[in-house]
Amino acid sequence: MVIVTTSIEVSPGKDPQFQESFHESAHFLSHQQGCGRIRLHRAQGNDRLYYLYIEWSNRKAFERAYQSADFQQKLKAMPITALPAMAYYDPVLEAVPHQH
Repeated sequence: MVIVTTSIEVSPGKDPQFQESFHESAHFLSHQQGCGRIRLHRAQGNDRLYYLYIEWSNRKAFERAYQSADFQQKLKAMPITALPAMAYYDPVLEAVPHQH
């Protein structure tokens, strides 16, 4: 498994459009082979800054989906200030809350 993360800055005043276009992109990615959990977080106190976290079976699966013409078209339509730079992580530890 590989974890793919990035920060995304949305163009001023375009938050609703970004969330709509991201929803479409997440739907597309979630149907690609190897895609696991997708999480999008918005920064507290900064409505334009988001943090994306996606679990993939491997980096090659992510790159295949990310580089597809369909996804690139969706990415170009997003109202963001720049194309996001991705970071890749190997999972090391996951803690689950103890159930009482």
